[in-house]
Amino acid sequence: MIGRVHKIEVPVLASLPDHSLLIDGKLCLEQLGQTIQRVDYPDYFAALNIPAGVDQVQIADKRGMFSVGCASGVQGFELGDTGGSPTTAIGVDNLPPHNHPMFASSMPGLVASPEGNVFAASVVDRGTGETVDPEYTTPEFFVPAQMHIGSIGNAGGGQDVNIMPPYAVSRYFIQVVE
Repeated sequence: MIGRVHKIEVPVLASLPDHSLLIDGKLCLEQLGQTIQRVDYPDYFAALNIPAGVDQVQIADKRGMFSVGCASGVQGFELGDTGGSPTTAIGVDNLPPHNHPMFASSMPGLVASPEGNVFAASVVDRGTGETVDPEYTTPEFFVPAQMHIGSIGNAGGGQDVNIMPPYAVSRYFIQVVE
């Protein structure tokens, strides 16, 4: 039979509660997250009052994690569950839906190439109906004129971002000491 130690607390007490041990030289940090055997740590099993027949226990490794209270029936928050992440990447889909205004120059175009330039006002020949000047102007001749909001599509998907730090689900208890 395998048991599991679900909670390791750093005591702020003058002495430890009954059936508690400090993780020290005999049970050191290398054992965190590992399964230990009764034959190797008989004092540990006795001090924690681990019943006969339970010959090994897994020592919880909660370094770098927050303790979250158990919420029976809530997925991800059952006793012993872990989750969260120390980092979260946010992409465009996580941003709120939004758009960006697009600007063009209200001055007639001076150059034919868009490279390094901005949109410009076009002059149309009234006789032929054709554009008679280039569609772009250089930034130094840029006189901003905001274009219709539909000139550029919307961005952002409004998807949720998981901001849970690394956590382990534990039970909290009140100990009455006389």
